[in-house]
Amino acid sequence: MNAVLRSLLRRHREIPFLDPSVDPVAALATRWSHPAWLVARWLKRLGLDETEALLRANNQAAPLTVAVNRLKSRPEEAGERLARIAGSATPGRFAPGVFHLTDGAEVLRDPAFAQGWFFPMDEAAALPVLLLDPKPGETILDACAGGGGKAALLLGLVGGNGRVLALDASARAHRRLQEARVRLGLDRLLPIQADARQASRLLTRPVDGVLVDAPCTGLGTLRRHPERKWQQQEAGLEALARLQRELLLGVAPLVKPGRVLVYSTCSLEPEETDLVVERFLSDAPEFAVDDARDALSPPVADLIDSAGVLRTWPHRHGIDGFYAARFRRSR
Repeated sequence: MNAVLRSLLRRHREIPFLDPSVDPVAALATRWSHPAWLVARWLKRLGLDETEALLRANNQAAPLTVAVNRLKSRPEEAGERLARIAGSATPGRFAPGVFHLTDGAEVLRDPAFAQGWFFPMDEAAALPVLLLDPKPGETILDACAGGGGKAALLLGLVGGNGRVLALDASARAHRRLQEARVRLGLDRLLPIQADARQASRLLTRPVDGVLVDAPCTGLGTLRRHPERKWQQQEAGLEALARLQRELLLGVAPLVKPGRVLVYSTCSLEPEETDLVVERFLSDAPEFAVDDARDALSPPVADLIDSAGVLRTWPHRHGIDGFYAARFRRSR
């Protein structure tokens, strides 16, 4: 394998690639090592030039990005420490308290990491929390809590009187939530091992806001998880979309009238984004998309499109691909 790769480095300019004008799907799929079904989808929606830009961006290694835990440190203090350890720490363009690092390995060995000052999170993953816009003292439901990163951001915003209910059906995720509760000092976090589809049956009181960062294909995170483009099949999109709709319907009754529900995925495929939103609104007429541009300051507000939803792209914004829609309950 070593010999093959070294030969490839020496002679890569001699490799004859297909002509994109003859067969653009095959040409781009071969040159940029992506499955043809995915390339064909993006070509149809984005055109040749932008699809190639997205494929190129997916093949670039993403920097380690960390989010500051406001329960343990101020962003200014953590940023100074990160810069000393990593050589440089570039603040995120969109999410305050997020830093892009040049030397992530040293940062993860630093005592400040063990003490919970910060944790790995792409900048795009922090944006659904900003879209939810929780207020001090509120009770928030994090319906698909995973490792607890978004719950930590939420707790940093709701303050000492607020709390976060963190649901996840996975035993592994529940263990990670328990570990995060200790390391990050999330005293007001209540981890619950449960399926969010049953949330309205399990929880008896409504909450001030709900975040559903749903399980998805992860096709917006190929810079960090290149294996996903080969593991995911197009036929699996509908099953995931069905799960995502069920999750939304499972938590919707818990949202207080006048309050907000945010749905997000690290995918940009229509089955997992706009179509899920369309079907949810049909099933839950008491909710409507709430265009949050007026509630958010630039540049986050600039990421919200004409449909009132947030979309980020690796080739346009230099962060993972994310989608987030904000709903407000009317009654």
